[in-house]
Amino acid sequence: MANEVREWLRLLSQGWLRRIEAAKEVKRIYFQESADILWGFLRREYDDLYILGREGLGSEFSLPTPDGPYYRPRLNKCQEFVALMLPHIAARVPTRTVEPRRPQLPPELSTSEFTSKWRIIEEAAKLLEWLLNYTPREFGLETELRHATQEALVKGRGCLWHELVDTPYGTVPGSFYDTVDNLLVDPDALRYRDAGFIVRRRVVPAWV
Repeated sequence: MANEVREWLRLLSQGWLRRIEAAKEVKRIYFQESADILWGFLRREYDDLYILGREGLGSEFSLPTPDGPYYRPRLNKCQEFVALMLPHIAARVPTRTVEPRRPQLPPELSTSEFTSKWRIIEEAAKLLEWLLNYTPREFGLETELRHATQEALVKGRGCLWHELVDTPYGTVPGSFYDTVDNLLVDPDALRYRDAGFIVRRRVVPAWV
């Protein structure tokens, strides 16, 4: 019996690994290769912005002295685009409002009992609204949002993952940025709502 269970688990894990590898391959073809190139424009090193007059580098330029280095002006248009658009898209975290919808009842049904229950609903809505505006400040949603928006502007997609966090006040929901490179989606799905699975690749210590 134990061997049968072990074999079943082995086949199950191998099946999932094949699906994950298929998701990686589809993402690489249709998204990741272009995204990496675009992100490289934003995060590229500055070595090629300098002309070195020694060791044969920069020999095609007419330099006053052979030592250098000389600055070669160049605009990082990708960074310029992000700097221009990011403040407009992620200016601030919007204020969240909760407004309960009161049904339109005929006068004969608008009893005092219904009115008292409706007041309880309104108080619950105020409490929920306070909580929804408290968690962004507590977990720094504005910073997380700017990271995700920057990646969305460059790569075409950004991710905020919604998680439940254990705090001294209890379990509280929060939204946290993680690179879209760690997102894998069912390769057979044409839309997110049709996806059979969505995977988040994570790195955790071995002792966790």
